Amino acid sequence: MILISASLKNGTAVVVGILLVILSGYLAFTRIPIQLNPTIDSPFITVETLYPGASALEVEQEITNRLEEKLAAVENLREMRSSSREGVSEVVLKFDWGINKDLAQLDVLQKINLAEELPEDAEEPQILTVNRREQSTVMWLFLKTDSLDVNQLRRLADDVIIPQIERVPDVETVRRFGGAEREIHVLVDLAAIAARDLALNDVASALARENRNVRGGNIDRGPSRLVVRTLGQYDNLEQIRETVVTNGPNGPVRIRDIGEVRDANEDLEVYVRVNGQPTISLGVVQRIGSNTLKIAEDVKKLLERMNESLASRGVEIKVSYDSSVYIWGAIDQLIRNLLVGAALATMILWFFLRSMTSTLIVGLTIPICMMATFVCLIVFGRSVNVVSLAGLAFAGGMIVDNGIVVVENIYRHRTELGKSILIAARDGAREVWAPIVASTLTTLAVFIPVLFIQERAGQLFRDMAYAIVFAVGLSAIAAITMVPMLCSRWLSRLPARVFVGQGGKGGTEAEEDIHRGGFPPAVWLHKLIDPVLGAFGGAVGGLFLGVVRLGVRRLSFALAVIALVTLGFFWSLRLIPPAEYLPRGNENFILGMIKLPAGMSPEGSEELLTKMERKVLDIPELDRTFFVMLRDMPIFGVILQREAASKQRIQEIVADLNGYARSIYPFPDMIPILFQIPVFGRGQGSGKTVTLDLSGPDLRKLQELTNRCADRLRRLPGVLSVRPTLDLDNPELQVIPDRERLADLRMRESDVAETVETLVEGLTTSLYRDAGKEYDLVLKALDEQIRAPEDLASVMLSTPSGEKVRLADVARVERRLGPVVVEHVEQERSSSIEITPLENFPLEQLVDEVKSEVVDPMLAELPLEYQIFLSGTADDLVRTLEALSFSFVLALIIIYLLMAALFRSFFYPFIIMFSVPLSMTGALLAISWTGAEFNVITMLGFILLAGV
Repeated sequence: MILISASLKNGTAVVVGILLVILSGYLAFTRIPIQLNPTIDSPFITVETLYPGASALEVEQEITNRLEEKLAAVENLREMRSSSREGVSEVVLKFDWGINKDLAQLDVLQKINLAEELPEDAEEPQILTVNRREQSTVMWLFLKTDSLDVNQLRRLADDVIIPQIERVPDVETVRRFGGAEREIHVLVDLAAIAARDLALNDVASALARENRNVRGGNIDRGPSRLVVRTLGQYDNLEQIRETVVTNGPNGPVRIRDIGEVRDANEDLEVYVRVNGQPTISLGVVQRIGSNTLKIAEDVKKLLERMNESLASRGVEIKVSYDSSVYIWGAIDQLIRNLLVGAALATMILWFFLRSMTSTLIVGLTIPICMMATFVCLIVFGRSVNVVSLAGLAFAGGMIVDNGIVVVENIYRHRTELGKSILIAARDGAREVWAPIVASTLTTLAVFIPVLFIQERAGQLFRDMAYAIVFAVGLSAIAAITMVPMLCSRWLSRLPARVFVGQGGKGGTEAEEDIHRGGFPPAVWLHKLIDPVLGAFGGAVGGLFLGVVRLGVRRLSFALAVIALVTLGFFWSLRLIPPAEYLPRGNENFILGMIKLPAGMSPEGSEELLTKMERKVLDIPELDRTFFVMLRDMPIFGVILQREAASKQRIQEIVADLNGYARSIYPFPDMIPILFQIPVFGRGQGSGKTVTLDLSGPDLRKLQELTNRCADRLRRLPGVLSVRPTLDLDNPELQVIPDRERLADLRMRESDVAETVETLVEGLTTSLYRDAGKEYDLVLKALDEQIRAPEDLASVMLSTPSGEKVRLADVARVERRLGPVVVEHVEQERSSSIEITPLENFPLEQLVDEVKSEVVDPMLAELPLEYQIFLSGTADDLVRTLEALSFSFVLALIIIYLLMAALFRSFFYPFIIMFSVPLSMTGALLAISWTGAEFNVITMLGFILLAGV
């Protein structure tokens, strides 16, 4: 082969090539993105539309239904789901993996433009191609202070801290939680305005009318031009108080006569506590595909500078969670495993080759091929992550295979055939290059199906396939270039093996030449270890040859072995455990969520969360904790000390907190959900949550069916928690306008809606500008005046003719129960039940039990227009199992055909393929004995075994 001869003749060029590979690999490693997980392009497009002030049912009817009607015709759409909640519609379109999202986004935009006109108060639909749950939060920060309150911290974060962090390269955005925005409140006394024959809309009109600047045009005077403006915007709160609402019989009525003006804040809906102290939390979100470690390092450097400047204000920015710490830990562990594996491989090489120099030659292929692999990864746009590093660790032992074959054959030509070292290196490498290529191609062929798996698991582990393909492929090139060249330079002076001679003893002339040319330390080391290693090698070789001779000479023995292997294979199939989806890893982060009962007050929620907080703070291994209070789903995080975060201890803490949460509020409508944050993804339930969907036209019937399913699910042995999403028992106070009466008075429904909004939440009438910033000027009723439906009904409204009417005269005020959210699946109303299994309960077994004990019986009971089906992780698991099973069979076919072409026979490859059942039998026995999970990574390992 020309490449072998050229390498032997141009050793300097080969060394230069090796040095260039090392240099390029170093540069590639310093520039390649380093992340925890590979970048996954999820096939989701979300259409989000805001409709302020609308209820869930109004959002469904006015926004969601209109959009879904057109979006259902989007090409290549696999599934469409939506959720309509107060003030926002969200339609999620799911496509097949691998779809061109740019074309899909264009199609979605075209369909939205064809949709029926949306209400005037609704904002333009926004198309989001990145799922917020898929966005990676690099760090969570919080502000520590003893001098400022939470609202002041929020203003400091918005004005100073967030803008600087968002300027860090590759930071997508910074999410802020906690605190309340500054607002100027105009609080009116309802009795005072009623006594002056005024209505709320009169006050709102006055504030909007008076608080504005008006452009008056231009005045030209010769070469200059003057811009004329009438300035009416408020400069201070006193000007607001002096605003004239109307001129009555007793003179002008001003704001200060009917209420008060306060410099206040909006109602606090989200509050954050870290280690028991109220604060502001900041989440740093990275751009997709960026270098997590580089971002974390840059942000930390920025925080050091910012803390120096903020020290004078008594504020310090601290890190509550840093994903780079876990990434470094995972990378360090994988690198240690890789180095240990390389060291063990080198020791085994030395054990069998019994030559330090030959061991060194073969061992050098490991780091050189690794460095070259980093170059290939960055060229193909991949990243360094736990998956690609796991691939490199796996490839570490495969890299040396080709080099061993070449060195062994060069030794044979040198010692047995008595050739010069240069000729031995040339002929030895030429003789085995074809088998090396064949072996490498069969190893790489198994990854062809893996590269084309489009499911989430396929995209997740594609980096592993790339890493192994590059490393093993490059090892074949190194074996026929670098290895022969180094053998021709180094092996002529070192001791040869003894057991190449007859009976395990040396003595050939070639061996004596090598001994005489060797340097003393190598000779003495050889003489010291050779008797032990030679005896062991001779015993192993004798045993191997004995078994081979027995199989060749006695057909009955060979047939018995084949029968035993076949029976063992079929018996081992019984050992396949129920499948899991993705492994959880061992991150020291526990996330908890608590679904609160409908209508629970903020005070009750805070009391519940405070009890949980005290419980968490008592955990001995606790490092940090945070609590975030949302509307109906408090979230808290428990970050343990890394050295104490064993898998068993994390499971104990999760079980303890789950039990405590149920004990402090033991009602079925309060559902605690706690789980360890998984390595692959950040979804609820560590990737083990199964979703059961029901669909049909009537919400009440859906709720009844959902409750029946939930009761059956709770009785299943492997279920930890059951969380229905449909809740129609959210208490509401509904104002229902009388359209005929409003028409008689020449009033609009919006007049009623604005009045109700003013009384309850507050109506933003205009903007108040202070120091270059804008704040909402909000008209509200005094807090103590709206406590009951009767208070709302007695409020006065003003008609276009100036007549004053009560709200009760133009609308009904009723207490009712309504949905928090209305979900759709394929344009049908739906209800979902999220099922979380026990920690060690297999996902596949849970899916089977849900199907047999709940889905199948319910199918026989459901009315015709209702459906029930599994989705979420259960659907992903089924599709992934199908894809991997097909890939395994396809890999076997490709390997067989490739070997048939290389061996020019269809029979001999068939014999070789009998090794696959034997390897699978050993793998299944190992899984059974060790109790390891049978998850997607394990299945991928079986595909790799087929090629190895």
